[in-house]
Amino acid sequence: MDSFTTISGREIALAAEWLRKGECVAIPTETVYGLAANALQPAAVVKIFATKNRPSFDPLIVHVPSQAAVSPFVTAVPAAAERLMAHFWPGPLTLLLPKTSSIPDIVTSGLSRVALRCPAHPMAQALLQQLDFPLAAPSANPFGYISPTTAAHVMDQLAGKITVTVQLNESSNPAAPGMLLSHYAPRKPLWVGELSFQGDSIWFNGALLPMHQRIGLILYSGSLPGKMLHPMVQTTVLSERGQDTEAAQNLFAALRVMDQADVDLIVANWAPNQGLGMAINDRLKRAAAK
Repeated sequence: MDSFTTISGREIALAAEWLRKGECVAIPTETVYGLAANALQPAAVVKIFATKNRPSFDPLIVHVPSQAAVSPFVTAVPAAAERLMAHFWPGPLTLLLPKTSSIPDIVTSGLSRVALRCPAHPMAQALLQQLDFPLAAPSANPFGYISPTTAAHVMDQLAGKITVTVQLNESSNPAAPGMLLSHYAPRKPLWVGELSFQGDSIWFNGALLPMHQRIGLILYSGSLPGKMLHPMVQTTVLSERGQDTEAAQNLFAALRVMDQADVDLIVANWAPNQGLGMAINDRLKRAAAK
């Protein structure tokens, strides 16, 4: 029995157990260490952003164990992509393909395509083979820190924030994969600011909101005041209890619902500008700035 099996088998099994529970785990790839979570579970993916203290929701790369594992997550695979997978996978090649609804919007930042990769690292492969779901995994470092290339780097930067780090005695290649910079924005105008309600009137940034338009409201928390039942207004709430994690999970779905609704203007209020609220506000700001 080789040293890889005897030394790391228990850790891989433990990492798989925590991932099934919806937790984050730091794992090695052939580029840098990644902060992995169940890519099909929005609540687990949100923990990636919270752990990294990341002030924005950028698309994440989804890791699969093989070319054959791709089909449940994409609507089509062009022939050219098939050839690239056959030649370069496993390896540090990421492909952008049209996603199915099984991939949550929080993974792709609301975009219709998902970034897929099949890592070549033996530990990453062994872990993925034990799971019945793919892993979303950006680099395992807090926002603004250098991407980690050893388990020690991860422990130094994220100690106390994650339950498991899969250890490895050798360092990985420090070359980092490319980043996806595009973002989802609704086709309809989006205003973001401070909302308040007075009787049957809505105030936005201190001015009366024009009620001759059909308006879609995206509220961070609470609910529309009882008296505010204006027929021209549709409302969705990100988190009635005002929880950042719940609001983050619902953000992209809310934008999409309002974009498809019978409204002329979408109006959202800011989240508290701390923790995941910063990422929610960043995404709203970028969606409104098109």
